[in-house]
Amino acid sequence: MVSTNDNCGMVIFKWLVTIMSLVIALPAMFDPSAQTTFILTSCVFIFSKFVDNMEGISKYRAQFHTGFCIVGSAIGAIAIGFCFYYFAAIFNETQFVSSESTRIVADMKKYPLFGNGSFYVILFCALMFYLFEETLFGGFELYKYFNTKKKLSSRKVRKLKVLNI
Repeated sequence: MVSTNDNCGMVIFKWLVTIMSLVIALPAMFDPSAQTTFILTSCVFIFSKFVDNMEGISKYRAQFHTGFCIVGSAIGAIAIGFCFYYFAAIFNETQFVSSESTRIVADMKKYPLFGNGSFYVILFCALMFYLFEETLFGGFELYKYFNTKKKLSSRKVRKLKVLNI
């Protein structure tokens, strides 16, 4: 028997969470004093999408979906590696300036990824990939949902026509 797709609600929820995460993280990218916040928020989000894509590799049967999950896992692994590199560099470069205000200064210009801002671009591109991926998966699930609903309603109409004869 054909039934409506139960995955539709979950995929749309994941899409909305992706958009909310981007809305939270992106303003910190453009504020120089909050870029560590952007990196931390992005790292947590990318790690969750990495785990989600790893699960998607074995869960879905469609080759297209599995292919996107493999690419998403690779992007997530690379971005998480860069985040750990950033956190290690911060740890190596952190200096306490004053004991009264406990202000921390880190000179990241001698690390090649952080001097010119390419690290932020890498994280931004990873976030945009996951937004594109969730939008694509959500569109497929909505298509399957409405197609299944249409089949169910056409069967119901045929059943009623048979009963009216």
